[in-house]
Amino acid sequence: MKRVVSLWVAVGVAVLFVIIVGILLSVYSDVLWFNALGYASVYWITLRAKVFAFFIFSIIFFFLSWTNVRAAYRLSPKPEETGFFEDLNVLEMVTRSRLQRIGWTVGLVFLSMIVGGVAVSKWDLILRFLNRIPFGYGEPIFGQDVGFYVFTLPFLKFVQQWFLNSLVFALIISAIVYAQEKAIMVLSSQVRVSKATRSHLSFVGGLVFLFIAWGIRLKIFDLLYSTRGVVNGTGYADQHAQIPAYWIITISAVLCSVALFVNVKKRSWQIPLWSIGGLIAISVVAGAIYPGIIQQMVVKPNEITKERPYILNNIRATIKAFGLSNVDLVPFDVSEDLTYGDVVKNVGTISNIKLWDPRPLAQTYKQIQEMRLYYNFVSVDEDRYMVGGKYTHVMLSPRELSTRKLSRQAQTWVNIHLKYTHGYGLCMSPVANLTEEGLPVLLVKDLPPESYPGLEMERPEIYYGEETRDYCIVGTSEEEFDYPSGDENVYVTYEGDGGVPLGSGLKRLAYAWRFRDLKILLTGYITVDSRIMLHRLITERTRTVAPFLYYDRDPYMVIANGRLFWIMDAYTITDMYPYSELFGAGLKGLNYIRNSVKLVIDAYNGDIDYYVVDESDPIVRVYMRIFPELFRPFGEMSPDIKAHIRYPRDLFSIQVQVYSKYHMKDPQVFYNQEDLWALPHQTYEGNEIVMKPYYVTMKLPQKEKAEFRLMV
Repeated sequence: MKRVVSLWVAVGVAVLFVIIVGILLSVYSDVLWFNALGYASVYWITLRAKVFAFFIFSIIFFFLSWTNVRAAYRLSPKPEETGFFEDLNVLEMVTRSRLQRIGWTVGLVFLSMIVGGVAVSKWDLILRFLNRIPFGYGEPIFGQDVGFYVFTLPFLKFVQQWFLNSLVFALIISAIVYAQEKAIMVLSSQVRVSKATRSHLSFVGGLVFLFIAWGIRLKIFDLLYSTRGVVNGTGYADQHAQIPAYWIITISAVLCSVALFVNVKKRSWQIPLWSIGGLIAISVVAGAIYPGIIQQMVVKPNEITKERPYILNNIRATIKAFGLSNVDLVPFDVSEDLTYGDVVKNVGTISNIKLWDPRPLAQTYKQIQEMRLYYNFVSVDEDRYMVGGKYTHVMLSPRELSTRKLSRQAQTWVNIHLKYTHGYGLCMSPVANLTEEGLPVLLVKDLPPESYPGLEMERPEIYYGEETRDYCIVGTSEEEFDYPSGDENVYVTYEGDGGVPLGSGLKRLAYAWRFRDLKILLTGYITVDSRIMLHRLITERTRTVAPFLYYDRDPYMVIANGRLFWIMDAYTITDMYPYSELFGAGLKGLNYIRNSVKLVIDAYNGDIDYYVVDESDPIVRVYMRIFPELFRPFGEMSPDIKAHIRYPRDLFSIQVQVYSKYHMKDPQVFYNQEDLWALPHQTYEGNEIVMKPYYVTMKLPQKEKAEFRLMV
């Protein structure tokens, strides 16, 4: 028996050792990656917040649970008092009690760790609360600054709900212990509870109802997101019925809590039963029935009259939350009398009339420029360049390498991770030109790239992109495939500083563990100059560094300073902006959005720069306080890259859908939906679809020259 126990102990210790070593190796590999990218501070700030949340909530949960379990054992009657353990001797009773307490302790330790692990996911919520700032303007019902709802209220609701759940759990396990110790018994269809048990459970119950009262108080603020009325936000019934009802219920819950605290001394069943029953009755009548009656009997027959000020509140909040406050409505007079003078004045528009659509152009690029089966044009992007001294609207697509398109026998570990490591160059063509064969006029084409003057690339390699899903190791003794040249291939050795240096055995072990790939540890191709590149998919890469931002679905590549860069738009969003309409499509449920950050990713080295383009956004300013070394001012962006900044399509799509309804500023017109705009439709491949926003280059009547614009 002892040998079996010793064996299990040894196995347990070995498993625990492997788990701890695995965690340390994973952390070490993360530290190496963040450090190589220059964002070690971001990792440590995030890790500290997670560790803080884990230990604080684990300790508090264990304290609440074990304190109540211990109190339950201490207050339970002794075995000899109950008469239920007469067949056990003293030693057996003591052993049984100790085993039970050890079991509870071990169980609560593990459960506390699980609870702490769940709280880890709230690290962002905690940091935003600790670094909160005001928006500088309030909402119209309670006068609270909007920052309270965005940064403080979510944290308070989390804390309230967490303590309520923990106390309810403590109440339940206390009752279980009392039942085990025969302090709670069912005899002759009657429940018998000792007086000490009543006192203890009444005290914990009093705490439970205090947190219930706090939760109902916080629900008053939730009425700013109410959907009872015509629009999102507090309506007439909410303000004149639901808010008073919630105050009544809050006070009732506090009185219920006081009654339970009084019952600690009284030790009666009547007090808790009557107080809890009264609270339930008040909650049903005041919290549900009364506001419903007001809504149906007072508001519905006079809806526009009663809801007018609340509709106006919703319109104003939604316009501000979606960044539509500065929209200018400019009428355009349509004239069919086109003159030569009009043509001369609008040559920039006419010379960039789009003859190509990105969707069929992607297939054309694949047919004429993929060169090999393993190359892939993932998407076609739009941009503008100076070509031959002219402002030219172009479409382009990076030529990425997909190892999944290699033949089956070629999909070896060496090929996937050491040899076929990068894509090469891109295709670019103006939107307004065709060849005699009906093909695009290529400004950048072929391998190695042939480029129009001004579009040359010194570094056409693409190690980081939209297709680069596998890790790769560069700087090995095995040369990398660069590009095909006729019947032969050209090979190259990486010359940059991207990735993590992989010279030491410990680093190789860390990444072998991370990828569960023993070949990283055993291969002889790795040298002291080798570097491992991971998180090469740019969407994954950016989210790994800054998961609190929300990213545009259409990153696009630019040529700048002879190199290839990805530009990606990032948003700060929330669904807690008071009174604003909730928008559920696209990114996620949101009622506030700002395109506050532009990212620039080097396709060769993988460097990421986060540029703040809207410092008026309070949410991004909070993140700048949390991560002071992450963000850079927009003024530091290279002018060559800044020339390719564009208005993001995802944001524009959301704003168009919101503004199609919220351009109606008059509550009466809004209520009747008299001027609701409908998005245009188009026919594509025989199907009628809603037209998506598209980029054009055109000169507006008030402007001096043609500009790159987004329209629908």
